[in-house]
This record gives sequence, structure tokens and C-alpha cells, in this order.
Amino acid sequence: MRSLPPAVSLILVASACSSKFSQSDIAKAQEQITNEYQQKGFEVQQINIVKDSDRHLSGFVRIRKASGLIRPQLTKNCAATMDQDSGRYIWECN
Repeated sequence: MRSLPPAVSLILVASACSSKFSQSDIAKAQEQITNEYQQKGFEVQQINIVKDSDRHLSGFVRIRKASGLIRPQLTKNCAATMDQDSGRYIWECN
């Protein structure tokens, strides 16, 4: 029986002073997701995050264990939602 990686915890980050996602915010979210999985021992093979609306992102990340004999590829759905007032957002992949 193989073990699947846990869902990435919700992480709150500060965005620019606007209450909508910018291209910079999207790139930052992709970088944070990549770093989070790499720190957990995974190799990020592909990440695709798109802006659904001013305050919502969605997409996926494809990962596999960075080492070992059995390295199945896993796909996790990702989403980020920005608070209307503070410009902060939370992202999650599961």
C-alpha cells in the first residue's frame, strides 16, 4: 500500500495592496506551492494555476517523490481565494 502525500496546509500570505490577483501574485503562489512540495521531498513536474476571477485562482500541480524505487506521479488540485478587504489570500492543494 502506497502512502499519498497529505494535502498542503492552508497558508496565508500577504498580497499587494489590491483586492484582486495580479500576475505577480499568481507567480508567487506557484512558487510557494512548488517550494512547499519540494520541502516535503517531492519533485514538481508541472504546475498550472489560472485566474478564475479577480479573487480566485485554480489549477493543479503534478508531483512525484524525489527519490525511491517507486515514484508514481500524483496530481493535486489547487485553489487560492483572496480576501476582499485585506488583500491576503489562502491557497490549498489536495
